Amino acid sequence: MERERMERERLERERLERERLERERLERERLERERLERERAERERAERERLERERLEQEQLEIERLERERLERERLEKEHQEQLDREQMDWERERRMSNAASPASAEHSVNSVLGESSPCAPEPAASLLTDPHTQPDAVQGPPAPPPPPPLPPGSTVTPVTGPPPPPCPPPPPPLPPSLPASGPPPPPGPPPPPPPPGQAGGGGG
Repeated sequence: MERERMERERLERERLERERLERERLERERLERERLERERAERERAERERLERERLEQEQLEIERLERERLERERLEKEHQEQLDREQMDWERERRMSNAASPASAEHSVNSVLGESSPCAPEPAASLLTDPHTQPDAVQGPPAPPPPPPLPPGSTVTPVTGPPPPPCPPPPPPLPPSLPASGPPPPPGPPPPPPPPGQAGGGGG
């Protein structure tokens, strides 16, 4: 009987010990799960805070970028407007100067048109061909038949009625130095003066 009682007591102690160990194990596991849950929640909170900071930082950078672009556009528009204003002022100043100089310019143009010769008159070509100093070789050889006399300087032939005359043809190319001149020969020089009467008598005696 004593042995059976002792055996039952031992078994009871072992059962209680196992139960205690089981309770301790479950408590440790519960504490471990709670710790892991707290760490996970802390990581999630830190991640949310990081994402929120990044979002706010991106928004701030976007706001600054838009502000810089707005200032840049305003600067470019201001420079463009200032350039347009300067060009407008330059144009108005040139227009005023042109208007102020237009009466004198018109009068000078009218005087120039009335004073200069007709563009169709062959005076420059004729004078160039008939000048013995500009064509030293033209005096050699027989002279060419004279062409029709050129128009006097400043004279123009205009029809009395009818449409205006056609435009003038281009001037002929200059002759090479070896060819004779095609213009009229130069006029003869003045005759020599008569001898004085005294010389004429002395020669006769």
